[in-house]
Amino acid sequence: MPIRDPKPPIEVLPENVRAAFAERALLPLPAVAKLLGMHADTLRALADQGKISWSCKGLGRVRPRRMFGIDDVAGLWHTMRSSAVVAPTGALYGKDFLPHRKEHPAQKR
Repeated sequence: MPIRDPKPPIEVLPENVRAAFAERALLPLPAVAKLLGMHADTLRALADQGKISWSCKGLGRVRPRRMFGIDDVAGLWHTMRSSAVVAPTGALYGKDFLPHRKEHPAQKR
């Protein structure tokens, strides 16, 4: 069984991401989210799920300041680009919503 390299190549990252990390070793969560073109809450959720590793700046445990290195971002980028696209699922996927709304009228709140 071949040994897989756990560290994805940094060369696959976009130029703007590599340029941002050329000046600093770690970047804060809002800056990384802006570089990757995603909302900060999305990146925070990915970090909470363990899909991207991060380092804590300071001693905060309730509201940690998440900092990301270039290897962390490269791992997430590799995962985002290599994962299969999964079609949305659900009971009403691909169906017209009009008959469903006629059967179940809106309830008062």
